[in-house]
Formats: sequence, structure tokens, C-alpha cells
Amino acid sequence: MVKKDMNTTATIIYLNDQIMISKKEYSDWHEIQKEFPDYISNLTPMTESELIQYLNEEYSSPPFSENEIVRFFKSNDIILRQDN
Repeated sequence: MVKKDMNTTATIIYLNDQIMISKKEYSDWHEIQKEFPDYISNLTPMTESELIQYLNEEYSSPPFSENEIVRFFKSNDIILRQDN
């Protein structure tokens, strides 16, 4: 299995009151839950294009714009937050 580095994939994390995208590598959902007590769920890590495609397919009004995601992947930021 090829391991993708932190700047090539990101995970969508659903919390009680917001959605966020994280470039941090997590071993499993338990690790995410420890970091975010209001954790609800997460998706498997995705590339920039996969993430954009997923959000456009799943949401009539995506919580993050394509430009926000592109800038996030180019940045040194680890987390991109968006309120629900």
C-alpha cells in the first residue's frame, strides 16, 4: 500500500457543530475522537480532486468552495474549518 503524504490527502471530519478538513494522518477514528471531543464521523483521506468531486456530488451548496480547497492543499495549514 502506498502511503500518501500530508500535503496530498486530507480527511473530512464531521463534528457536532461544524465540518472540517484535516491534512493530519490519523491511525483510526479513535484518534480523531480523542483530538475532537465533539467528533461525529469522518471519511477516508482523499486527494484534492477527490475531495472537490465528493463535496460537489454530495452537497447542493458545498461547505467549502473549490478555491478554498485548492488554497488549503497548497498551504502549510493543517486544518480547514467551516461552520455548518
